[in-house]
Amino acid sequence: MYKGKVVISLAIITIILTLSIVYAAVINKGFQIGGLLSSDVDPSLFIVRFTGVPTVNLGNTSASVTALIDENDNKKAILNVDELKTAGQTVSATFTVVNDSASLKASLGTPVISNNNSEYYEVSSSYNTNNPLLASGQTAELTITVRLLKTPIDQSANIESDTTITLVATPVQS
Repeated sequence: MYKGKVVISLAIITIILTLSIVYAAVINKGFQIGGLLSSDVDPSLFIVRFTGVPTVNLGNTSASVTALIDENDNKKAILNVDELKTAGQTVSATFTVVNDSASLKASLGTPVISNNNSEYYEVSSSYNTNNPLLASGQTAELTITVRLLKTPIDQSANIESDTTITLVATPVQS
């Protein structure tokens, strides 16, 4: 009789477990959400520009130097140097670069200098920092230095130079 009660008890437990599993399978429903997430590059979010008024250092010269930021495009600046007369004379202009991007850092690359008269002029550049990685709102100063290498002696000699300094800023995620 004891074995019969055990068998009946096991059968009842098995039926209850089976009904619970069936009930859970019928009642519980799985839900799934599928989709595609995408984002696009928006170049207008990366804002690096010249700001302020450039400073000029005439050194030991009486040269005429014009350094300014283009009124129509603050990504362009102008540097004109006139009246360097003696070899070794050096002038410089310092421009401030600001990262106005809200959520991107700006990595400032090494400026590329194009000077079509390296016989007479040496043009160099330097930053006021060893690591020109600008967080939002930060600035760096870029100094352009022009040095006369030879004293001009012939009025007919080509002693002008078209010089371009190209500065590349690369966006870096914050």
